[in-house]
Amino acid sequence: MALELTFEIEGETELARKLVGVSEDLKNWYPEFRKTGELLLKTFRDNFDTQGKELGVMWQPLSESTIAEKKRLGYPLTPLIRSGLMRRSFQSDPGNKQVIVFNPMDYFQYHQSRQARTHIPRRIMMKIDEKRKQLIVKIFQKSIEDTLQKRGLQTTV
Repeated sequence: MALELTFEIEGETELARKLVGVSEDLKNWYPEFRKTGELLLKTFRDNFDTQGKELGVMWQPLSESTIAEKKRLGYPLTPLIRSGLMRRSFQSDPGNKQVIVFNPMDYFQYHQSRQARTHIPRRIMMKIDEKRKQLIVKIFQKSIEDTLQKRGLQTTV
């Protein structure tokens, strides 16, 4: 999705005056990356509740042996949930130019990775799907639109 800015020039001097400082206003993207991180954290946690449906990739059901083991140990009979620690461990580290969203649990990688599998099925917990892409673009579009409107520029973003 391309970003399009449209300006109606009423006078070169007036436009130049209104544009002063716009580039400075648009240098700090921390608030937008913070919002993006919050959106993704919620998405990835919700993905556990829907067992993959939130991101459009349903998780493979538990094997009979895993179900038996979980019953014997008293754990919930849902994929990737024993204590809930991995679901709660997603973190976001926003900055001015990027946001890093990650899960520091050692065993997270064994479920998420694209490595060849012999025992544990891949269950995607983190993914940026089309819906999230559109929501992220809207976060940044709104910020640009607000900045231009603050400067008295009519926008059609």
